Amino acid sequence: MITEIRAESQTVPSGFSLQDEDGVLVLRDESQHLGRLSVDFIQGKLAWRRVHGGGVSQPLAKAVGLKSGKRPSVLDATMGLAQDAFVLAMLGCEVDGYERCWPLAQLVQDGLNRAVEDAELGAVITRLRCHAEDAIGVMKSHVRCHDVVYLDPMYPGKKKTAKVKKGLQFIRRLVGETADEALLLAVSRAYASKRVVVKRPLSAPSLAGESPSFVIRSVKTRFDVYLC
Repeated sequence: MITEIRAESQTVPSGFSLQDEDGVLVLRDESQHLGRLSVDFIQGKLAWRRVHGGGVSQPLAKAVGLKSGKRPSVLDATMGLAQDAFVLAMLGCEVDGYERCWPLAQLVQDGLNRAVEDAELGAVITRLRCHAEDAIGVMKSHVRCHDVVYLDPMYPGKKKTAKVKKGLQFIRRLVGETADEALLLAVSRAYASKRVVVKRPLSAPSLAGESPSFVIRSVKTRFDVYLC
């Protein structure tokens, strides 16, 4: 079961449907024909990234503060499909992922349920916990419990093109843009005990116009780091 579910949010938006297909939970777009979406931590892109992602030397790990023998606890406040949260868990971090869009959280939890049965992933996948809840409310109501808050807010999209990934199209259709980004950043900085990490496109302005303490860049994205 997904933890921390708010009962009133257990709905699938109009135009979408959740279906079980041979033991895999699938989200289907019935109105704009985006096809189907599911989460698989065992095979595909995430399996490749687990092996070839670069370990603690990759930009994500550096941004969060991973070092030899040092694994900070992370609250991923905008979990989405949990791709970065999964990588951090695989690298040894304890990660609590929050996603306020209930169908997306359902997909992630289904992927976790299947991964925990895998011989290779079972022992480590338990480091990643899925919560179907708005992280802002959680951080406001709790004392500091995590070293790092990780944010990957939805960035305003350009006109639809073939280059836009299907998963991103699904998420944009489901949750729209991040309208409360200033509040999200402020609450995150008050909550995290060590740092807040914000993932941004290379050319995007800093979140809410606030300059970070330092920046770590990768090929297509950058990580703005705010020390607490």
